[in-house]
Amino acid sequence: MIVKVMELRESNVGHKQSNAGDLWGLVSATCQRAAGQVYRAVEQVCRVPDQSIKAERKTRSVGRRPGLQSGATRLVCRAEDQVCITEDQVSRAERQGWSAKRNIRSAGRRPGLVCRAEDKVCRQKTRSAERSDRAGLQSERQSLQAEDQLCRAERQGWSADWNTRSAGRRLDLQSRSTGLVCRAEDKVYRQKTRGWLLLRAKERLGRSAERLTRSAEWKTRSAEQKTRSVERSDRVGLQSRRQGLQAEDQVCRVERQGWSTKQKTRSAEQSDRAGLKSGIQGRRSGMQSGATGLVCRAKDKVCKQKTSSTEQSDRAGLQSGIQGLQAGDQICRAERQGWSAEWKTKSTGRRLDSMMGVADLVL
Repeated sequence: MIVKVMELRESNVGHKQSNAGDLWGLVSATCQRAAGQVYRAVEQVCRVPDQSIKAERKTRSVGRRPGLQSGATRLVCRAEDQVCITEDQVSRAERQGWSAKRNIRSAGRRPGLVCRAEDKVCRQKTRSAERSDRAGLQSERQSLQAEDQLCRAERQGWSADWNTRSAGRRLDLQSRSTGLVCRAEDKVYRQKTRGWLLLRAKERLGRSAERLTRSAEWKTRSAEQKTRSVERSDRVGLQSRRQGLQAEDQVCRVERQGWSTKQKTRSAEQSDRAGLKSGIQGRRSGMQSGATGLVCRAKDKVCKQKTSSTEQSDRAGLQSGIQGLQAGDQICRAERQGWSAEWKTKSTGRRLDSMMGVADLVL
C-alpha cells in the first residue's frame, strides 16, 4: 500500500510539472508574439517621419535641403522667392491691362448707344410733330370747307334775291324810279360782296402766313435740336477718346513697369547665378548650375510666349475697337443723311401745298 501511495504521489508531481511547463510555454509564446507586434508597430511609427523627410527632400529643389545650411542654398531660395514675386507682379500687370482693354471697349461702345438713343428720341419727336401738324391741317381744312359752304349758301340766297328783284323789275319796268332804286341796291350789294370776299382772302393769307411762320419755327427748333444732339455726341466721343487714351497710357505704363521688373529680375537672377557659380564651384557645381539654368531657360521661354500673346491680343482688341467706332460713325452719318432727305421732301411738299392754297385764293 505504501509503495502504491508513493507511486501515485510521484505520478501526480510529474503531471503537475508537465502542466506547468505547458502553461509556461504558452505564456512565453504569447509574450513573444505581443513583443513582435509591438516591435513592428514601433518600426512603422519610426518609418513614418523617415518617409516624410524623404518626400520633403524629393519635393524640394536641389538647393533646399534641410540639413544643408550653406550660403548657396540661401541664395537659391532668395532667387526663387524673387522669381515668384516677379511672376505675381507680371500677372497683376496683365490683369490690369485686360481691365483697361475692357474699359476701352466699353467706352468705344457707349457713344454708339448714345447716338442710337438720341436718334430714337429725334424720330419720336418728329413723328409726334408730324401727327400734330397733320391734325392741325385737317382741322383747318374742315373749317375752311365749312366756311366755303356758308359762303355758297349766302351766295345762293343773294342770287335768289337778285332773281326775285329782277322779276320785280320786269314787272315794274314802266316806272323809272323803281329801276334807279334797284340799280342802287344792286350796286350796294356788289360792293358788300366784294368787301366780304376781300376780307376772306385777307384772312386766308394771314392764316397761310401763320402756317409758314410755324413751319419756320419748327424747322429752327429741329435744327437747334440737331445741333445740340451733334454737340452731345461730339462731347461723348471726345470723352470716350480721352478715356481710351488714358487707359492706353495706363496699359503702356503697366507694361513698362512689367518690363522693368522683368529686366530687374533677370539682372538679379544673373547676379545670383554668378554668385552661385562662384560660391558653389566646390560644392555640387554641376548639378545646381544645370538645374538653375534649365529653370531660368524655361521661365524666359514662358515670359517670351506671354509677352508675344499679350501683344497680339492688344493689337486685335485695338483693331476691333477702331473698326466698331468707324462702323458706328458711318451708321450715324447715313441716318443723318436720311433725316435731312426726309425733312427736305417734307418741306418741299409743304411749300407746294402752301403755293396751291395761295393759287386757289387768287383764283
